[in-house]
Formats: sequence, C-alpha cells, structure tokens
Amino acid sequence: MISVTKLHCSRLAPDSPTGCRVDPEATRQSFESPVAGVTSCARPLKPAITWNLTRTCNLNCSHCYSDAEPRKCPDELSTREARGLIESLGRFGVPTLLLTGGEPLMRADLWELIACARSQGIRTVLRTNGTLITPQAAARLKRSGIDDVSISLESLHAAHDRLRGKPGAFGASLAGLRNCAAAGQRAGIRVTLRKMNYRDLNKIFDFIEQEKITRACFHHLVYAGRGNDARADGLSHLETRQAMDLILRRAEDFHRRGLNIEILTDDNRADGV
Repeated sequence: MISVTKLHCSRLAPDSPTGCRVDPEATRQSFESPVAGVTSCARPLKPAITWNLTRTCNLNCSHCYSDAEPRKCPDELSTREARGLIESLGRFGVPTLLLTGGEPLMRADLWELIACARSQGIRTVLRTNGTLITPQAAARLKRSGIDDVSISLESLHAAHDRLRGKPGAFGASLAGLRNCAAAGQRAGIRVTLRKMNYRDLNKIFDFIEQEKITRACFHHLVYAGRGNDARADGLSHLETRQAMDLILRRAEDFHRRGLNIEILTDDNRADGV
C-alpha cells in the first residue's frame, strides 16, 4: 500500500492504514546505514496479514477476486480453528490483521474473532462492502475496538450498483459509511479502478470531500476469480497513467487546502508514485 499523500505531498502522519508508525529520525538513520534498513533498525519488520474469512457474500460483484457468492461455503475454518490461527499470528508478532471476504459481516463469529485479535495485541481492520453496517452494527464495531473499517465503493449510484450486481447497493454502502461516522468509528473507502469507473474519478473525489471521508484507497483490478473474467475491463497503460495523474492532482489539491484526507494506491507497486 502506497500513501500518495505522504510520498507526493510530503505529509508524515503518525500512523498508516496498515499500522506502521513513521519515525523520521529512524528513517534518516536507515538510509545513512551501510546496509539500509538492516543495521539501524531496532526490530525486524513483520508482514500485515490479509485474511479472507469467508467466500460467502450478499453481493455478486463482477470483479470479485475470491469468486464470492451468497451461499454458505462448507470448507471455512471453524471458530475454534480461526481462533487458533489468530493466536498463532499473535505469537509470531504480526502487527496488523485485515479481515475480509467475501463479506466478513456474514460470519456470525466475526465479533469473537475481532476480540481474539485484539486480545493478541494485533491491530485489526475490517474490509467490507458496508451494506450490512446498520447503526447497531456500527456501534458494535466501535465497541469492539477495531481500528479501521474499509468500505468498498466502486463508483456512484447506478454505476456502483451495476458493478456490485445488486440494485440499491450504493445506498446501502453509503448508509454503512455514514453509520460508522455517526458511531465515531474510523472508516474509509476502497475503489477498484476499471474502465467502467475510472472516468468517474473526479466525481468520486468530489464525493470523498463532500462526505468528509478521511481516507481513500485506489486499487487495480485483480485478475483472479471473477476478476479474471473481467480482464477486458482492466485499464490500459495509458488509462492507468491518466488515472494516476488525476489521483496525484486531487491528492495535492486536498493537501494544499489543508484537508485531512489521505489518498493511497494498492495492489500494484510497480506503477506507484
């Protein structure tokens, strides 16, 4: 995950969405070290883990990399097995666990698994389509101590619904985002860039400002699951460059106007900033 706001606009925030803490002095020392990042680092870096808890989902997104669908999948880990995995991650010292799916809120034991991760001292993030975040669920997320909620929002209104394969999906996701805000739960959005939505980027940035969203991450289309069938909808090199140029301009504009909005890219480091 690359923070456009930090790298392009030179804004150092105390914490990144993946739980890494930026220490300017440590960063300086690591670059001055004979072997950068080795002899001057106080502790080894360990990976953030993204865990697809389930393939069950209440939507049918045309680009879903896990080929999720609205049915119970029989081969998922039991609650006991899932807790054992989380405890092993805790012993290893994993700093961040991102819980996703499918739709993780469709697992009845999600709350128990969040509590388990928190008990291990693991920073915990929920990646969701947001449609199931009622006011009650948002309040429960806040009480659970989860650090972050990331809601997938592919475009606006009917365009989002087409990509999600369900009428009304945009309104439900927007309600989930607003319910998080009302509950005081930190939440942002994730956008998967495709030919069907990249021309809406300016409108999406306007929406981010209008809704006072403080963090937005833009992804490439992942060619796996149903995303493999959507290859024709992937951006060309020129379109990717045009999208990235716009992302840079809008992130810089937010920064110049003093808006506390962090813009990130993910899934392809090669064409990062």
